[in-house]
Amino acid sequence: MSFESEEKGDVVVFALEGKFMGGSEGVELRNALQTYIDKGFKKVVIDFANLKWANSSGIGVIVSMFLTMKRIEGDLRTVRLTEKVDFYFRISKLNQDSPYSRRGGGKFPKSLTNKVVQD
Repeated sequence: MSFESEEKGDVVVFALEGKFMGGSEGVELRNALQTYIDKGFKKVVIDFANLKWANSSGIGVIVSMFLTMKRIEGDLRTVRLTEKVDFYFRISKLNQDSPYSRRGGGKFPKSLTNKVVQD
């Protein structure tokens, strides 16, 4: 898996690509998140549009990122989940109305999340 990160105003967008198996790539992603937190960012969007697959370890990294953001009273959103990734979110109930959801709640509105990804 590879990822790119981009600052869009006060939001950081991580765009994931390939197959996410956790491991060293998960460490890199969490380290990148910590770098942005250290810069003062508290709003994060993870874009899954180009992620083909994730195993339970990869999903565990996303859960860890969510918990990190929750601990600092930040907000993490996921957008454009692929069918295979969405499967894991559904069986673990991460797709319901929660900060993992693509549907609402949290510190910044869905309209902003969509705008950030589209810009």
